[in-house]
Amino acid sequence: MPTPEFHRRPLSSDHVGRVFLCACPADTRKCKPLVDDILALFDSIACFDGDPSGAENEEWLSILSDMQLFVVLVSKRFLSEPSRAKDTELPLAMELHIPILPILTEAVSLVEYNRVFPDIQYLDPNDNSDVALPYKQKLNRALGEVLQSSAVRAKIRNSFDLSFFLSYRKKDRRGAQKLLEKIHSRKEYQSIAIWYDEFLLPGEDFNHSIEEAMNNSSLFLMSVTPHMLEPTNYVLDVEFPAAVEKEMRILAVETQSTSQSDFSNKFQNAPPLIPIEDEEKLFSALKDIANTGDIKTENSIDNTYFLGLAYLNGIFVEVNRPLGVSLIKEAAEGGFTPALEKLVYMYRCGDGVERSYAEVTRLRRKQIALLYAAFTEKNSAENLDKYLSALLSLAEEYKNLGDYDAARETLNKTKAEADRLRGVRHLNDTGALYMRVASSRLAAVERLAGNLDEAILILKSNLPFFRFDLEESGSDFDRRGLAVLLTELANLYTEKGNPTKAEKYANEATALNEELAKGEDSSAIDRYNLAVNLFNKALSLSREGEHEEAISVILRGMETVSSAMEHRESYALYLRFLLFLGDEHQEMGNLGEAKIAYARALDICDSPATLKDIVTLKLKAQALTSLGEACITENALVRARTHLFAADALYEEILSESEDRKLYHSRAKIAYMDAQVCSMMTLFTGACHSYERCIAYMEKYIEGEHEPRDLHILALACYLLGNMNRSAPDIPRLERAFTIWSELAEGEGGEKFAPFRDEVAAILVRHMF
Repeated sequence: MPTPEFHRRPLSSDHVGRVFLCACPADTRKCKPLVDDILALFDSIACFDGDPSGAENEEWLSILSDMQLFVVLVSKRFLSEPSRAKDTELPLAMELHIPILPILTEAVSLVEYNRVFPDIQYLDPNDNSDVALPYKQKLNRALGEVLQSSAVRAKIRNSFDLSFFLSYRKKDRRGAQKLLEKIHSRKEYQSIAIWYDEFLLPGEDFNHSIEEAMNNSSLFLMSVTPHMLEPTNYVLDVEFPAAVEKEMRILAVETQSTSQSDFSNKFQNAPPLIPIEDEEKLFSALKDIANTGDIKTENSIDNTYFLGLAYLNGIFVEVNRPLGVSLIKEAAEGGFTPALEKLVYMYRCGDGVERSYAEVTRLRRKQIALLYAAFTEKNSAENLDKYLSALLSLAEEYKNLGDYDAARETLNKTKAEADRLRGVRHLNDTGALYMRVASSRLAAVERLAGNLDEAILILKSNLPFFRFDLEESGSDFDRRGLAVLLTELANLYTEKGNPTKAEKYANEATALNEELAKGEDSSAIDRYNLAVNLFNKALSLSREGEHEEAISVILRGMETVSSAMEHRESYALYLRFLLFLGDEHQEMGNLGEAKIAYARALDICDSPATLKDIVTLKLKAQALTSLGEACITENALVRARTHLFAADALYEEILSESEDRKLYHSRAKIAYMDAQVCSMMTLFTGACHSYERCIAYMEKYIEGEHEPRDLHILALACYLLGNMNRSAPDIPRLERAFTIWSELAEGEGGEKFAPFRDEVAAILVRHMF
């Protein structure tokens, strides 16, 4: 089998984190430097395959299945060549939902990377951008998300009622694990820790570690096979005599058929063997041993949570991920807040479970119910703050999913709760604050839903209150609140095509934010808000055709937001700046600069420092679409299609979790562009297929509110598809295009659609007569 090469920080405690370094044979030499980085940052065991030529077997796969984290060394060879690392080890981690951390060892193709690692972020040691955290800091953060700290391990240790010492031969590892799984399959024994020397390494003091574990154990549990009868083995020579000397209770379980007489001759003070299949005898013996009053009949929810972490990660027990998830869920359903927070993380990131935004929102609702109960019991400002903050978080989840009705309902509930409590003296300030925040976010939801007038009405109704508060207090808090509201109003007027009002509000907001950013107590949100104003200013310049000036403002905005990375939305804003920068360069014909900006946006989307939520996925899809458009411009058509396909796949993934109808418009644009590329490459069938997709997506999009230009796109796709074969056009498609353009031509400003109507009418006349 492969030869595992283990490394561990000297003198570290037992039951530390377990990390497997997954690499193709050519990259094995790069494992040791990475191991040194990991051990310098975190108390853990790091293992990699020291003999890539060895044939895999069940024992090797069993070792891998017990790991807490797979760190994958990603190179061009890893992505392109077959290897056990890519073809067996990596799929095993994905199947078992073991967290995966890809680390680039060289620059690789993003297309190839996404093919092997769909929806998994990578870490790039050579990422020296101005917004990236230092590599060691990002590595430490990634390890810390998965591996438990010493403080958490201590809590896990204290959650167990009893500890058993498991004695077995290394070559019988699978049989020993089956015994552990058998014992822990009974709920009443799940709070028993079972120590075994699975990860004692050469060079460590075996005797000291084992003696300490035996001193802390109430039972010497033996996993017996014929291998235990071999002369000169550690169990026979050291462990069993020590157990007898300490007068430990001994339980011998036959995990592989073994001669009772031979066993009794070798282990003279051991009790008779109990076959592992004889559950009645096994659990009767365990009951006698454990019936000391030490095992609780029911675990508290906090103990249940820490036991769940133990089984999820294999700490003081065998790895049993389904049991670990089940216990954490039990604690969460019981109302233990850390368990709820852990589950939200797990379902959002897909660690230990399938990723599910539906579960994230369900757990948020559970959390809200608990926080509301706590608030009604204590009626304190602190509990009110937690409750209303959770409501805002739930609304944000709904907004990111595109479920604007649910987001609107949740925000209106937040406003109602906050307004109800403004009359209570000690809750007045908290209630007033959340009223404003909820109103602002409600306006943002209406904006995303396309209700710009409603969003403006909400914000303008709050504007006098914000101005009054600032005049009364003169505080940075109220100055910041007014600046945010003005910025949002500027955004809305920009979208409505009213640059005069947009500029008025944007200039006032910029003045306030610059004042805040220069203050001694300036915060990340101040710099973030200033960057938002700069983004709007650049947008106005771009619309006026001042692209060079817009780029200058964009660069200033990027510098500003890069100093505000503590703010959780700063990465998304930085990404928007990069996409905007690429668009401006593309508008000016600087394709090389545009592609660099888009590629940099993709790198940030995949960075572990970036929250991998739906917002980031949408921005990544936009970057891929823009990169595809740039490739079309420079006639790199094959690369263009690769980027467009990747963008469309991302949108499809997002739509599986989101109800955002606007995504159909984005997919229609991609399909239209691909049809154009296929036409340029004389791929007739591909062009027809893409126009069909464009029409289907636009039909879904225009089921709701839409603009005349959206119907124009639908008509254009129908026209181009209908006229693909000019000698035998698709008359129904052409007739549909004619109908749409005729209706548009009769509406306000419809003269611009009349030429399209007339052209398709001429084609129809020619082929009808």
